[in-house]
Amino acid sequence: MQVSPQSPARRQNSTTHLLEESLQSSKRKRGWIEIIWLILSQCVDGSVKTRIMYRCNLNSKQMQQYLSFLLECKFLEGRKDQNHVTTSYFTTDVGVAFIRKYEQLQEVLEAAISHSRIENPEQAFAS
Repeated sequence: MQVSPQSPARRQNSTTHLLEESLQSSKRKRGWIEIIWLILSQCVDGSVKTRIMYRCNLNSKQMQQYLSFLLECKFLEGRKDQNHVTTSYFTTDVGVAFIRKYEQLQEVLEAAISHSRIENPEQAFAS
């Protein structure tokens, strides 16, 4: 696995910025890969289903579909609390690798955009 050359503090700051930007931009349509990144980012330190659903702005049907997919692909793991009542979801090492790759791709795209004449790439590709 290739590790990003950024320092952990800078990577965390970049991740936080991307996460906040993505969560605040509810007017634009998000792709399924971005939604997966959002969910995995929310679960790095563990999160319950309801919190993930609200933080990622998903309805219950969407949440269940993504959760099933991510659990099956081993990107997430569920852990029950001591009373076996609540399940918290945690990003696995495979999920963390996905987060890193997604963020590396974002950095490459942002660098390319900053050197291009395209002011808003989302509008350039809108159908």
